[in-house]
Amino acid sequence: MSIAEKKYSEEELEASSILEPLYKKYEYRGLIAYEEIFKELSESNYGIGLIYHLRKLLIDRYSWAIPNQEALETIVKWSPHGLVEVGAGGGYWGYLLRQRMRLKCHLYDLNPEESYGEGRDITMWTNVERGSVEKLDQWGRGQTLFLCWPCYDDSWAYEALLKWQLATSPAVIYIGEGLMGCTADDQFHNLLSNVEDCKHGKNKYHYVESVTIPNWVGIHDTLTVYKNINYGNDIDVYEDLWWGYEKMYGKLPSYINPKDVPSKLRYFKVGG
Repeated sequence: MSIAEKKYSEEELEASSILEPLYKKYEYRGLIAYEEIFKELSESNYGIGLIYHLRKLLIDRYSWAIPNQEALETIVKWSPHGLVEVGAGGGYWGYLLRQRMRLKCHLYDLNPEESYGEGRDITMWTNVERGSVEKLDQWGRGQTLFLCWPCYDDSWAYEALLKWQLATSPAVIYIGEGLMGCTADDQFHNLLSNVEDCKHGKNKYHYVESVTIPNWVGIHDTLTVYKNINYGNDIDVYEDLWWGYEKMYGKLPSYINPKDVPSKLRYFKVGG
């Protein structure tokens, strides 16, 4: 074993020994454990190498983003009929929303219970069903779409946002960094920030508010809410349909009744 490998192992073991008593101190006591542990670690003088390992272990145990009460309350406010989360990981945010806030949540992850890397193991906090963007076809009648730290330079968050243009949904809630950050890809950020006509049509989800959440050094993630400007209007789903949806999927999602689609919009290959 090289000196570098030995140092890495020692730091990882030290990080684990620091966190174990903190888990016992804060978990299952009516607290947001991740936030409380982060606060305590922020007051320490640990070096950057040790902080790296502490963060890595906490991501595995909880999530990429650190929740706080204001963030949870904001999610509930914009999710009057529950939410759907894709990329839920171990379900820590969903667990807090279900247990602490009594919010109905539908949670999906492509590979729940699988580690983020070799030798790493995530903690499952609540039931997370296996699935990804395709599961959104089951919902879209009043639920809010929740995306927390979509994979860097991956297209699934963009595909989810594109699909959600057909949903009768009050909002999209996104937690992550902005354009040029370490979450999602450029087409997702370009689409989400474009409130006028773009290459696919109109994005009906417009920015309304942001909530500051705890950040590790060098990380700049925020909870951001984008409101459906047509929600509650008769024109909600159909007047703002994206031709880009047909380009990608070739048919309407299952929650759209073909009989409800105005004839001028029946260029979709309904049901096929």
